[in-house]
Amino acid sequence: MFAVPGSPLDPRAAGTNDLIKQGATLTTEAADVINAVAPIMERPIAFGAGEPEAEAFDGETRCRRTDAHRRSLGTKPDRS
Repeated sequence: MFAVPGSPLDPRAAGTNDLIKQGATLTTEAADVINAVAPIMERPIAFGAGEPEAEAFDGETRCRRTDAHRRSLGTKPDRS
């Protein structure tokens, strides 16, 4: 679990600050998340017993999927 800290004086930050107190990884920039998941991304994904027909996929497939996800997110925040 990752949490972005907020001001202790801002009541809206109470939830994320509490998560950090409980052991969530304090995150202040994208590199924090990338560094935490890098070791996981080096391994093929193995699915649990509940998904018998699922197979692990290779790094090339993962890169294509990641690129597709990034493109679908766009660069502008959603203001809806």
